[in-house]
Amino acid sequence: MDMKNRVVIVTGAGSGVGRALALEFGRNGARVVCVARRQDRIQETAASIKKEGGMALAIQADVTDIAHVERMASQALDACGQIDVLFNNAGSFTAIGAVWEVDPTLWWNDVVVNLRGTMLCCRAVLPHMLKRDSGIIINMAGGGQIPGERATVVRKSASPASPNCWPRS
Repeated sequence: MDMKNRVVIVTGAGSGVGRALALEFGRNGARVVCVARRQDRIQETAASIKKEGGMALAIQADVTDIAHVERMASQALDACGQIDVLFNNAGSFTAIGAVWEVDPTLWWNDVVVNLRGTMLCCRAVLPHMLKRDSGIIINMAGGGQIPGERATVVRKSASPASPNCWPRS
């Protein structure tokens, strides 16, 4: 896929799937904005993209913090001039187990990262995309379902990644 002259924000770009996505977008010509909580990890991802001849920017942000997310979107726009794709990949999957055995605090943290984080990032970039009448938002939902484990069901079914949660024009 030719992504030349496209600006892609990837949350959770410091490791795992997010890092792999950021690297692949970079290989395909996108200017990649790598976002995660750990500065060292996103710096490594951005450096790898640049080493392969791509363009990348590392922005440290906690997707659950509105001020961080708004700063991230503003910095991306200031540096790149546009946002073409938001790939919401940041996620937390620490509350794994039967719902009656899972620590409610861990479960709530997963909900906050997976739902609030996704919503805040969409909220931050949508005005720009709507103004340009262009943009793509991809909301990753993952972590898998472990047979017999049901604690993830509620947060998955409530996820903003569900197409029914977003208005259509």
